[in-house]
This record gives sequence, C-alpha cells and structure tokens, in this order.
Amino acid sequence: MTIYQIDNITDSRVDLFRNIKSTRTLLLEQGKTVCEGLILFEQAILTKVTIDCILTTEELFEQHKTSIPHDTEVFLADKDIINTIAGYKLRKPLLFVYRYSTLSIDEISTGKNILFLNGVINFENVGSIIRNAIAFGFNNIIYDSKTCTPFYPRSIVVSRGSLFHAKIAKAKSTSCETIRYFKHIGYKIISIEISNNSIPIDIFAENLNTMNKHIFVFGSEGGGVDLEILKMSDIVVHIPMDLSINSLNVAASSAISLYILSKAIDFR
Repeated sequence: MTIYQIDNITDSRVDLFRNIKSTRTLLLEQGKTVCEGLILFEQAILTKVTIDCILTTEELFEQHKTSIPHDTEVFLADKDIINTIAGYKLRKPLLFVYRYSTLSIDEISTGKNILFLNGVINFENVGSIIRNAIAFGFNNIIYDSKTCTPFYPRSIVVSRGSLFHAKIAKAKSTSCETIRYFKHIGYKIISIEISNNSIPIDIFAENLNTMNKHIFVFGSEGGGVDLEILKMSDIVVHIPMDLSINSLNVAASSAISLYILSKAIDFR
C-alpha cells in the first residue's frame, strides 16, 4: 500500500473526500461512494469490496493496517484537518472511498429468491430493507429506476454495512418489463400489498413451494406496488394487522415479511 501524509487542507490528493455532503451526487456518477466510520470499514474489509483510498489518523491506521488491502492508497492526517476536508465533524476520523458495481439482470437471475424494490424513494428505508434482507437470508436484490440508489451514503450507513454482503442489480428497463422477464423465465411474482384479493403472508408461507423461484416485490411508501405489477403477480400477500392501521412503513413490513418467509424457505 502507498501511504501519504496530509498536512495541508488544500492538498489535491484528498479531493475525493472534500466537502462530502455537497459532492455525493458527483461521486455516485463515477460509481463511487465515500463511507464513514469503523463499522462500515470493517464490513467492507470483511466482504472484500473495492476500496480505492482511505483518509484517517495515524492512530486508527496503526490499529487496522493489517486488514487494509495492499493496493489501497492511505492518507494520514490530523483529526482537525480531516474534519475540515470533509466539511463536518466526524464521529470517527476514518473515511474511505468504496467503488461499487451492480450485477446484470442475467447475473442476478441465478438467485432463487429475489427482492424487488418498486419505487422506494427514501434512502433510510432502502438501507433498512437491505439490512433486513441480509439478516434473513435474502441476498439478491433488484431496484428499479423509481427507487433511490442503495449506494447513497445514508442508505449504506442505515444498512450498517449489510449492503456490502448483497448482490444488487438495477432494472435496466421499466419495472413491468423486468417483472415480465422474470415471470417468463419461471419465477413466481409475489407482491407484498394489502388488496381485495391478498392473503395473509403467514398462510402463504405455510403453503410455499420451496422448489419454486420467487420475486418478492415491495412497493413505495405512499402508493404501494405499481398496479401493473399487481396484475402480473401470481399471489398478493399482506401482513394481518388491526383494522385501525391501514399500513406499515415499508422497512418495518419488510422485516416482518422476510422473517416469516425465511422460516418457510429455511436458508440454513
């Protein structure tokens, strides 16, 4: 690894870390995300994702240098300099640039049970859903063009680094065309939504055929699953709840649904 000492806040070698909150979108366009803190760093190292460079203090570097990939650039600086470069006060003076990539639809279609995010527009909900998915064994995730990118820093933080464990693809066509493709190649489309013909998810899980391949669709926070996708669904399921409550937050409903489904599928 190559190690550089940064003594000046204007040093151009750390421009990727400069004013992070205002440059996130620009970095995403380059397929990069700046992540913060030891929890995310440790998860990134564990899953061997691509880390381009790190900005941290000498103290933290000494504590973790044996786990840093050999081809990573390391920039060392005083904590105050790091905070000034980042543009805000860090809880832990450790930043790293993570280079992400998505799978193709064909690559992710090798998975037997896939989550499909349809119009989930809140970064925190996306991060929570991914964390729930990984916790219950659902590693394959597709998000459509109406869903916010899972690679936004806030989504990664809320996922607590679970995103690094996931296989993620972006629907390259419209949501309906993507769902239609998976239906054509033999997947059963299961939408999680309250509707006139939906059945309780626990009843569905009791009768789930584990030999089948499934796409589990979670819809937007406000509108739910797109009507066109509901029409293509083989089954629509809902979480039974008190009639005084007509819906749950999509992240909460994903936790309940995926837990119930995981018991039926048994990933162990």
